[in-house]
Amino acid sequence: MSPGDSSDDPYVRMSLELRQSIVVWLDDLRKEWGIRSRGDLVSRLLDELAKPTTDE
Repeated sequence: MSPGDSSDDPYVRMSLELRQSIVVWLDDLRKEWGIRSRGDLVSRLLDELAKPTTDE
């Protein structure tokens, strides 16, 4: 299963320690994208990073 594959992939709760400046950036991005929670934003960012890329 690849990191971006969501079929039958359960969620796991975790906590992060981040610099305050990163949290402010995440909050701004969350509001800009209309996402309700920081967790949902981080999940979406990581899903984007996990997408396969084509270097052609």
